[in-house]
Amino acid sequence: ILTVAARHFAKHGFAGASVEQVILECGIGKDTFYRRFSSKLALFEAMGLRERQRIDGLFEAFSAESQGSAIERLTDAARWLLEINLAPDMIALKRIAFSEARLFGQTMQNAPSPIVDYLVGLVRELQSEGGFEAADPAEIVGFMINALVLGPMNAAMLAEEPLHDASWRASYFERTWPRIVKGLKA
Repeated sequence: ILTVAARHFAKHGFAGASVEQVILECGIGKDTFYRRFSSKLALFEAMGLRERQRIDGLFEAFSAESQGSAIERLTDAARWLLEINLAPDMIALKRIAFSEARLFGQTMQNAPSPIVDYLVGLVRELQSEGGFEAADPAEIVGFMINALVLGPMNAAMLAEEPLHDASWRASYFERTWPRIVKGLKA
């Protein structure tokens, strides 16, 4: 159900997606659907939760293999974060969530994030080594994400083509990341 719903939401947006179409394509009855999901909003939230869990799992695998100094691991994590946020399925989900932000409120935004926790830990490590300014590590991570990811992600949601090109993303990262790190040095 969630896979079919994700395809419908991505193609038609929240308002255009139809529970009836999802039910029809899945070949299930309405009672089966409504035993699992109380509404279209509950379906969307479940789909968003599943996507978040998938991303968290991918990040867990990535971080388990991450090696090197704290700055090398932070750089690798920042590059990973940029790539995952520019993935087409993520762009489609965020396009819907952002366009319907009033409807969704804060339900998916306030959940704990192992990705943010990992980045905060690396920033703390760099601060203890004297490499980054002494400021709230969570605020530093928020700045890094905003400075590195949000611009290209917003452009991707507006369907700007260069973002689909891996060489463009690599070039963007190589131009942007050193500026961010330089701004955070103690």
